[in-house]
Amino acid sequence: ADYASRHNLQYWRNMPYIGLGAGAHGYVGDMRIANVLAPAAYIQRCSNGTVKKFPRTQATVNAKVIDTRTEMGDTMMMGLRLLQEGVSAQSFLQRFDQSLDTAFGDEINDLKKLGLLEWGGEDDGSLRLTPKGRFLGNQVFLRFI
Repeated sequence: ADYASRHNLQYWRNMPYIGLGAGAHGYVGDMRIANVLAPAAYIQRCSNGTVKKFPRTQATVNAKVIDTRTEMGDTMMMGLRLLQEGVSAQSFLQRFDQSLDTAFGDEINDLKKLGLLEWGGEDDGSLRLTPKGRFLGNQVFLRFI
């Protein structure tokens, strides 16, 4: 944790972030947005476009509303990449008003039986990849999305 990037932890914990600039992406409220890629187009759009409702801007080229189930799956996929921390059962419950077992009990049990997930982590109440699960992470993530 002493060497973890706070900037990257924001993404890995699936928390909100604002994307500013050409090619930037953001996640605010229930919306993921992407800005136009080319710097010249970004500048032109920001200079001449109609002001949009936040979090969109004149430079937004893609905006997608994220439903709760997708947000929960994304939280699992991103959080399991935090090898020591994992996905905190308590944080998940507070965020979604639903336990990990209620949301993903079958998936978790199947992946535990395969030796790909374990309870542990920094607070011992987190779900994380096992050493074997680290090699098959993409297969684990697919179960949650």
